[in-house]
Amino acid sequence: MNGTGLPGNPTNQRPPTLSGVLALGAGIGACFVGSVGPLQSAPLALETVGLVILSVGVVISRRGRQLAGRSLAIAGLAVAMSTFVAALAFGLSTALLIAFLSCGVGLVAVAIGVYFLSGTAARTVVLVGLTLVLAGVLANAVIVEPTVWRSAIAVTLTVLAWDISERAIGLGTEVGTAADTASVELVGAGASGLVGAVGIGTVIVVTRIPITVSSVIGLALLLVSAIAFLLALSNLPNLPDVQE
Repeated sequence: MNGTGLPGNPTNQRPPTLSGVLALGAGIGACFVGSVGPLQSAPLALETVGLVILSVGVVISRRGRQLAGRSLAIAGLAVAMSTFVAALAFGLSTALLIAFLSCGVGLVAVAIGVYFLSGTAARTVVLVGLTLVLAGVLANAVIVEPTVWRSAIAVTLTVLAWDISERAIGLGTEVGTAADTASVELVGAGASGLVGAVGIGTVIVVTRIPITVSSVIGLALLLVSAIAFLLALSNLPNLPDVQE
């Protein structure tokens, strides 16, 4: 322990479990909201089952039941990755299949980053994963042109997942998984969620203004919203100190 009551030089610097679950959940939500019909949502639901099993395995493993936890984690990862093959049987067009695979592979990368890696490696893998998720969501928005509110929520959830994972990776590096950081994690996620809700509302209000140009304007609004969201998150006040 150091003078602040925090673990000194933590041996396990992986992101805290709660934030990992929240970040992955936000990413899954983005993929579902941005998906196009049952042909995408069905394999995505199967992948979600696998990621839930993986998450349960991680929780069990971190609570000391290593064998059971690791077995569940491996099984969950196998189920999640099997959906990439299963998706071929759903008859998706090439463009929609690529969009689904982008989201699906991205979610697996996020799970690996927040559960099994730390520091720079975790940041890199999570960033790549969420970039794939965002690419899949935007591809669906361009191909099928879903309602603006769905696209706005999907983009916002993707950015929210990135923000939560960034905070989690920072906490893991500083205090490890041994400290009780639940309150800090929830405060951070709540603040980011509030900013995201305001961003979604702004996009929806703006799109109510009558315009006659193409839907490219709507996509541009989503990107501007995402940039504004990032700027707002970067200027949020520092969270309170973690207490043991």
